[in-house]
Order: sequence, then C-alpha cells, then structure tokens
Amino acid sequence: VPRGIYDAAANPVIRALAESYASNLISFKRQVNCVVPIFKALAKNNLSVVLFRGLDLSMGAYEDQGLRDIGDIDLIASPETLGDIRSILKQHGWIADPVLPNNLSRHGETIDLHSDPFNLSRLRFRKYTMAFQPEIISTEIQESALSDQKYFRYSPELQFVLLAWHAQKHSYERLS
Repeated sequence: VPRGIYDAAANPVIRALAESYASNLISFKRQVNCVVPIFKALAKNNLSVVLFRGLDLSMGAYEDQGLRDIGDIDLIASPETLGDIRSILKQHGWIADPVLPNNLSRHGETIDLHSDPFNLSRLRFRKYTMAFQPEIISTEIQESALSDQKYFRYSPELQFVLLAWHAQKHSYERLS
C-alpha cells in the first residue's frame, strides 16, 4: 500500500480505495501462487497453456498490480489437450463445475479453461463473429517467465484485440 494512504483513512472514499488496492494486491499474489504450480505440472507432462486476460494483463500492462481488479484465471489450450489438462488440474485439487467442466475452482480461485481465445463456441450471436483461424493466432504466442517458471502469453497487440472482442461480446449479450 502506498505510503501515507491510510493517513486519509477518515475519508470514506480514500479508505475504500485503499481497501480495494490491498484486495487487488492479495488477489494478484494468490493467482500467481495458483498458476506457477500449474505451469510446472503441465510442463512435466509436455503440455502448455496460454495465460491471457486478467492475470497476464496485470503483469504486462500495469506497473502496480494493486491498481487492477482481477477475477478468474483465463487459460487457453488446444482442444486436443483439454481433457489431459483438466485431469492434471484435478490431480492438483481443482474441482470442475458439473455444468461447465472447463471452469475449475479451488480455494476461492477459478480457472476458465478455453480452447479458443474468442469463445466462439460460447456465443449466442455467431452472426457477429469473424472467422477464427487458430494457425494465425498461434503465431502471436510469446514465451515469458513467472517466478522462474516458463509460461506462454499472447502478444500485446493480440491481447488488445481479444480484450476489445471480449468487451463487445458482453455488449451484445446485454442488448439481447
């Protein structure tokens, strides 16, 4: 927490901002502690995922992770490896949702396991979607490291496109 932020604790707005900041930092650190063992376990089994949206955006776009609220942990995997990845996650205590088996939870954290970054299989409004070409998207994957553990992420340019797509998808859903 930035020095002096609690000096103004009598002000309810400042107090709420300070609490939000502290909560965001705790959430960020909890998610980092969740994904590092996952990346290690997947690497042992010659499997990989791409980390995107929330946690990756916090690490790549924010110097101070307390400034951004994050929700679930979004991971992308090839459709052929989803079953193996779910099995490994279950071996590490993650529990699959009975209705949405690619949503897994453990200790208050949730992983949303995707097989395409645009979630085209989940959209009700396919007429607004573009043709998804996984071979093009796969050229935008970059290697990075988190606590000395290798992981994969999309390029900043593709992250921007995916976030814009995600935002407009939710706008269509709200208008329906």
